[in-house]
Amino acid sequence: CNSPISRIICGICVGYMIFDFYIMLKNYKQLWDWFFVFHHSATIYAYLAVMSYGVLPFFAIYRLLAEISTPFVDLRWFIDTLGYPKTSLQNMVNGVLMTLSFLIVRILVMPHFWYIVYSVIGTEDFNRIGHIRLVLVLSCFILDTINIFWFLKMCRGVKKVITLKLDANK
Repeated sequence: CNSPISRIICGICVGYMIFDFYIMLKNYKQLWDWFFVFHHSATIYAYLAVMSYGVLPFFAIYRLLAEISTPFVDLRWFIDTLGYPKTSLQNMVNGVLMTLSFLIVRILVMPHFWYIVYSVIGTEDFNRIGHIRLVLVLSCFILDTINIFWFLKMCRGVKKVITLKLDANK
């Protein structure tokens, strides 16, 4: 279906991603990360397809719900910038909440998402959208791979900080 509201939401997301790219380029030495480049490219590519062709809005908004975890990621940057040590209560609580929210909205939803994708493959509507089918599968595969990588990195970070805190308390 073609949803004007989802097109607007995707447009806002694309605008954010383009601006974030600009910030990464402007502050190349501090912020450049190839995973962010792949993440932002896949996201922009997918949401531009939704906006341009008016297809797959359900999948676009479903994937966008993953951004519920972003405030904790951003808060991590603020806590670090304010100079709180890694073992501070603020950093530890945010790290656990960031990892849990990431798990809930990005990792645990993957099987359900891919089940829905699988259930529409081969349907008349899915076949009718032509090459846009690849946008759905390719961009989401890239994003899920990156999210798994980031989640494992977060788990290692939480484990490291908790271990440091426990060792400091002994």
